[in-house]
Amino acid sequence: MKILMICDFFPNKYKPYEAVFCLSHAKVLKKLGNLKVQTLVRINKFKFSYEKWQVEDIKVEAFVFFYKYGLGFIFLPIAVILQFILTLKNLIFYRPDIIILQMALPQGLALIPFRIFKKYIVLEHSEKVFFGINKIFSKIVYKLSSGNYVVSSFQKEEIETKLKIKVDGIIPNPIFKHHFKIENKINNRVIFVGTITDRKDPILILETAKLLNDIEFIFIGRNFNDSYFKKFIQIANSLNNVKYLGALNNDKVLEEISKSDFLISTSKYETFGIVIVEALSLGKPVIWTDSGGPRDFLNEKNSIFVKERSPINLKIAILSGYEKLKSGYFNPYKISEEIYNFCSDERVFQKYREAIFKFLKKA
Repeated sequence: MKILMICDFFPNKYKPYEAVFCLSHAKVLKKLGNLKVQTLVRINKFKFSYEKWQVEDIKVEAFVFFYKYGLGFIFLPIAVILQFILTLKNLIFYRPDIIILQMALPQGLALIPFRIFKKYIVLEHSEKVFFGINKIFSKIVYKLSSGNYVVSSFQKEEIETKLKIKVDGIIPNPIFKHHFKIENKINNRVIFVGTITDRKDPILILETAKLLNDIEFIFIGRNFNDSYFKKFIQIANSLNNVKYLGALNNDKVLEEISKSDFLISTSKYETFGIVIVEALSLGKPVIWTDSGGPRDFLNEKNSIFVKERSPINLKIAILSGYEKLKSGYFNPYKISEEIYNFCSDERVFQKYREAIFKFLKKA
């Protein structure tokens, strides 16, 4: 079986840290047949090229082009046109049996002209489908698809309630076994991993760091050099117990998490929470504010929940977490085992197989 996976982002030589979750899905789909990945690469310099490369035996092709953050409404038509060209090429020369869209937009719009020739299924990851004109475009892509899937029960409820679109099932982001050993020791070190934006709200953690001088706070993630980041870095540079490491590749991220006691997630909205899953796979408990998606796998045995967003409440949660850590309340081996039971690559493989079997039965 030939599978064409179309996504808007994928790890590449310009941004090796980008959309690692798409690579994880590709690795699972590779087990089901011959796989090809079609994507786009946006860079902050004037360049336009067509490039091909391989990641772990997965063939990838993309157009590389200049992009300015914050001007998505201008670049959306360009992205659709480029995905249209790649799709036409692959329908003629690759001839896939099934097309899987990782996210409806913008690539789903490029598939609409080919709807009569090839059916596709969508696995939605993004919350952007609920806003502005995206709400209209995404509904068109969903209604023309042969199956709509999401990564969490929270996202399923959101799409069915807000967009009135039937969701056919849940396929979580997969987690693979890694080479890092689970360490059961206390380092007085906590970590945040995520884009430095208001939605992820790392400034809340910085304000908490001011209250906990004996704990080291590590921040990892890309930034857009916008006003939020400038405020973030100004505060971070004023604190002796804070380090900002920038964007790192996935292995380095896992290494830094493995050296920490807790992952802190202050995100306001997550469709899934792949970084949280990675921390749990390392046996690390999570201190979190409610963001939706992680409700599927976070519980009192692997996390501390912060009900109200404030530095004081987050401080109380961190101190409570350390008390539980010292008492042996958190079992890192059990934490790791349970998250693999929830979304291991083998479990996600079964979910994809069921979805594709359903698709082929319809066809």
